[in-house]
Amino acid sequence: MSQQEISRPQAGDGQDAQATDTARWEGYLQAAGELAQLCRPQQPLAGQLLKLVGELLKRNGHDPVLLDAASATPQRIGLQVAALWNVLIGLRLSALVGPASLADGQRLRLPAQIVQTRAATPLDAALLMAGLCEAMGLRPLLLIEQGHALAGVWLGEGSFPRSRSEDVQELRKRAQLRELLLFDTGLLLRSGSFNAGLQAATQRLQDTTSFVLALDVLQARQEQQPALLQPVQAPAVVEAPDLSVPEPLPNVDDCTPAGRLARWQRRLLDLSLRNPLLNLRDSKTLVPLLVPDAAGLENRLAGGECFSIEALPPQAASEDPALIAAGASARLQQAAEALERGRLYAPLEAEKLDGTLTELYRRARTDLEEGGANTLYLAVGVLYWKRPGEERVWRAPLILLPVSMQRRSINAPIQLALGDDEPRFNTTLLEMLRQDFALDLRGLDGSLPADERGVDIAGILTRLRREVLELAGFEVRDEVLLTTFSFAKYLMWKDLVERIEQLRANPVVRHLLDTPREAFAEPGEFVAPEALDGVVGPDKLFTPLSADSSQLAAVVASAAGRNFVMIGPPGTGKSQTI
Repeated sequence: MSQQEISRPQAGDGQDAQATDTARWEGYLQAAGELAQLCRPQQPLAGQLLKLVGELLKRNGHDPVLLDAASATPQRIGLQVAALWNVLIGLRLSALVGPASLADGQRLRLPAQIVQTRAATPLDAALLMAGLCEAMGLRPLLLIEQGHALAGVWLGEGSFPRSRSEDVQELRKRAQLRELLLFDTGLLLRSGSFNAGLQAATQRLQDTTSFVLALDVLQARQEQQPALLQPVQAPAVVEAPDLSVPEPLPNVDDCTPAGRLARWQRRLLDLSLRNPLLNLRDSKTLVPLLVPDAAGLENRLAGGECFSIEALPPQAASEDPALIAAGASARLQQAAEALERGRLYAPLEAEKLDGTLTELYRRARTDLEEGGANTLYLAVGVLYWKRPGEERVWRAPLILLPVSMQRRSINAPIQLALGDDEPRFNTTLLEMLRQDFALDLRGLDGSLPADERGVDIAGILTRLRREVLELAGFEVRDEVLLTTFSFAKYLMWKDLVERIEQLRANPVVRHLLDTPREAFAEPGEFVAPEALDGVVGPDKLFTPLSADSSQLAAVVASAAGRNFVMIGPPGTGKSQTI
C-alpha cells in the first residue's frame, strides 16, 4: 500500500492538528478505564482503512463484506483481523519509544496523527487496532503490561464478568479455548507478520510479573456512561445473617468395619502432594518433549510408528520480545518438521538427555521384570492447579499413553513406540477433583473417547479446558512429557470401592474387616518341611522350577487352601515359590 492511499488530515478549519490528534492519559493506576474512550471506532480514517481491508480480502479470493461479532464465525473474525493487520503493516509505521512504565501515563497519538506522522508507540498501535476492530463490529480488548500494551478481540460475542480482568491465567485459558484472539501490536511497528504477533502475545502472557490488566473496551465504555437518575427509595430492611454454628460431622470410628474400610481406602488412594500423579516434579527420569501436534503424534504411535528422541538444536539468546517470539515460532517449526521425519525434540542438552533416557530405559525394564507391569507413559496435556487460598501452583499429567523404549544394541539410539496397555486418563486426578473441588468428570475413568486412529486428544483437552475455565488457578497446557508412573495402589483402592462385597467373600478380608483383634481360626495344621515326604508322595508333586523343602511346604499348603504369610530375607526364593 502506498502512503498516498490514505489521505492525511491537515490542520485547518480553525483547529490545531497537534491539539486535536493527541490526548493525555493518566496511566493505569488512575485511569485504566479511560482507555476505552480513547479507542475511536468513529474516527474519520476508519472508513478508509476498512475499505482497504475489504479490498485486500477480495484480492485474496474472500468475501469483501466485513461481518460483525454476531454474524461472523471465529474463523471469519480471525481472517478479518489478519487482513486489518496487513493493511496497517502497509502504513510502514515506525516505532516511537514510550515511557518505561505505563503506571503514570503518557501522551497518546490518536489515529489521525499516527497516519500523518507514520509513527506510534506500542500503546498508540494497540488503541488504533482496537478502535478499528470495534469499527468492524467486533469486541476488542486492550492488554496493559507495566511497560507495554497489546490488543485482542473476542472470537464472537464473549465478555468477562467485569470490564477488566487482572488474571492473566484467565486470558490464557480463554485463548486456548479459541474464545479470544490476542496479538502483540508492537510488531506492527516492526513490520512483523500477523502470526508473529500472535506468537509474541502468547510468549508475553507467560510472564505474570509484568501483566497488569485486560480491558474489555465495550464493557468499559458502557460502565462509564452516566446512569439515569433514580428516585430515592426507603432502604429495605436488612435481615441478620444466619450465624448459627453447624453440627460437626460425625467421626468415622476406626473400630467399626466401615471405619476400617474407610481407613484402607484413604491410605491406598494417595491424594497428597507426594503423589507425582498430582504433583509432577522435574526429575532425572522426566523428559519434556516439544510436540506441536500431540494428537498427530498419538495417531502415528497408534498406527505402529516409532520415534527417536533428540536434543533440540540450541538458539542464540535474546531479550527482544520480537526475537523471542520469532525464536519460539522457529522452534515449533523445527519440531513439526522433525515429527514428520519420525523424530521428537527435547529441550535439554544432549548429554543430559542421553543420561535421562538411559535411566528411564533401565527403570522401565526393571519395573516390568520385577513387577510385571509397564510403568512408562507419555503424558499428554498437563493441568496446572492450586488449592484455594494458596499461591503455590502444582501440575498433574492428564492423558497417559503407555509406551515402550526399544534399543537394538547399547550403542543404538532409543526408539519410542506405543505399549500394549490401553491409554488412560489420570484417574487419581479425577478422584481428587471430585473430592476436593466437586468436579465430576464422567466418561474419563474408563475407555477414552476415540477418533479415527486412536484417542481423541484434542477433544479431551478441550473438554478439560471448559470444565476448569471458572476454577481460579487451574489451566490446561499442551505439554508432552515422558516419565514413569505406578497405578498399583489406585487399582487396589478401586477394588475396595467397587467390589467390597465380593472381597468380603474371602475369609481373610472378612476377618480383617469384622474381627481383626480376634485370632484367625482355621482348621488343620501346616506340614513341617521335614515331614513333607511322609504326607505327600513325590509322585504327587509337580514343580516346574527347582524348590527346597520349605518352598514345597508352602506350595502344598497353598494347594490345600491354607492362608499364610511367607516371610524370608531377600534371595531366599519367595517370588520363585509364588
